[in-house]
This record gives sequence, structure tokens and C-alpha cells, in this order.
Amino acid sequence: MTEFVKAQNETNAGEGTELLPKIIVRDFMQYLRDKAVLRSVFPEMPVRNKTIYFTRTTGGQTAYWLKDDVNGYPVADSQMTFAEESVSIWNLMSRAYLTDDLRDDAEVSVVNILLQDAAAEMAVKEEDAFLNGDGTNNPKGILNWGSSLVTLEKGTPATSGADFDIAYISEAMTQIELNRGTADVVLMHPKHIHVLRVLKDSTGAPLLRNDTWGSPVLRDGAVGTIYGLKVYSVPRMPLDSSTYGSDEVAPIIVADSRAVRILDRKDLTVETKREPEYARTMFVFKKRVGLYVPRPEHIAVIKGVKTSV
Repeated sequence: MTEFVKAQNETNAGEGTELLPKIIVRDFMQYLRDKAVLRSVFPEMPVRNKTIYFTRTTGGQTAYWLKDDVNGYPVADSQMTFAEESVSIWNLMSRAYLTDDLRDDAEVSVVNILLQDAAAEMAVKEEDAFLNGDGTNNPKGILNWGSSLVTLEKGTPATSGADFDIAYISEAMTQIELNRGTADVVLMHPKHIHVLRVLKDSTGAPLLRNDTWGSPVLRDGAVGTIYGLKVYSVPRMPLDSSTYGSDEVAPIIVADSRAVRILDRKDLTVETKREPEYARTMFVFKKRVGLYVPRPEHIAVIKGVKTSV
């Protein structure tokens, strides 16, 4: 028996005119995850409200060894400190029209094509916001999360970018470990991935370990590994051709994947509206999403690295 959901406006349950099989909603989310790299990297967290309040530690406890002749509590106090942060959920929407003639004449499911195209476009917008968003009508992105991020400047601003060096990634891993995190992912622009593919170590082996087809690394969406970290190609990583003279550079992110949460307020809603005067149906796809970085000190941003060999 096929289950249906009403295609409706979330704020007005009376709007919407058609029933859509639940499989369509599930297909859309699968298409979205296939296209959105960062959803493969960071955990997704369902939330219930438009504004979410998170409590995180800003200072940890300190443990003490006690002398044999001392009973009770340590002399020095060791209180944890906390901060409360609010994170907003934002609406992401895509709209398309389907004419009656196209729906009736098409040899394939046009609705499925609409789903895939909407998912691809929403994935691009999500990825851009999750990296570069400023928090105004979109989620605040990882690169704008604040001074708690570990920043490793390798280029010389106004002069030149730095040549790619795999040691930068090791340095970033070390800084995260010193902050009590464990780096497990590297996010790079596709141009940096190209640099990795063509550069070789002293033995002639590529710097990027290319796992064979069927590897769980590749099934996860990664393109290979470096120092045991999964490497992901992220096309929305920002390119910069003005800060470091005429050199084009892009940031490289090394992170503990547990340092970020993708917040899903609500599953996809699909609003349809029949427009008989135009012999067409309007489809509106909407998601409500946000991003939270509970441990920014477990994310290292390597800046000023040239995108060319």
C-alpha cells in the first residue's frame, strides 16, 4: 500500500492540492545527500525549533594528584565554564513549473527529474552557506565561525601565495590534537585535489592515496586519504585571486568531523499549486536547515595555499 503526504505549505496546512507518495520525499533527500559533500562529512542532527540554544564548555576541569596524607577535595578549585549559543534555522526553497503537456507526453518521470534538479541546486546553496554563509538569511558558515578556529597562514598577503606542502596538513592535525580533538577529514577545492594527484613524494608515489573502487573511503564520498584522513573535494570552497598578489589561492580545512552539526528542522515539504489558466502545476520544494560548530578549536583552516602546481 502506497503512503502519501499532502503537498502543502508548512505555515498553512490548507494550502496544497495534491498528494505525493512518501517515496518522492525519501528520493529527494537521497538525491540531496548524494550531491551535498558536507552532508557526507558531518553528522546531521534533527531539531524542533526555529532558534536552537546550545550549551558548550569554554573551559574544562583540571585533575590533581593528592598527597597520601591529604583527605577530601583538592585545595585548588577547578570549575568548568560554559557558554550558551543560539543558532537560527533558515528556509531554503526552489520552485519549478510542470506543464500538463510535458507531464502527459514525457517518456520518463518528469517529477523525478524535477526532484533531482531541485536537489542538485539546493545542495549547491547548502554547501556554499555551510562554508561561506554570514548568518544573514542563511546559516553562518564554518569559515566565518570566529577566532576560535585554528588558522594557519601560509601565504604572504598582498605578495604571494604559498606552494602546496603536505606538511601543512600534518601541522593542522597536530594543532587539533593539542586542542584535544582528533582530525579525521580534509576538505579541499577540486584544484587542490588536482595538485595532490600530480605531486609525488621522494619515491615517486602520489601524495594522495587513491583507494580502489569498492573501498569504504570512496563509498563515503571521499576521493582518497592523506595521513589516514579522508580527503573530500568541495567545489564551493572559495577561490581568492586578489589577497595574495596575483596568485589564486583557496583555504584547506582539516577537521574533527564531530566539530560540526548540520541541523535539519524539518523534512522536505513540497507545495504544489494547480494553475489551470496556464495548463501547468507549480512545485515548490522547501527545507529548513542550519549549521552549528560546537568545537571550532577542532577545525584548522590553512590559508594562502596556491591552487596550481
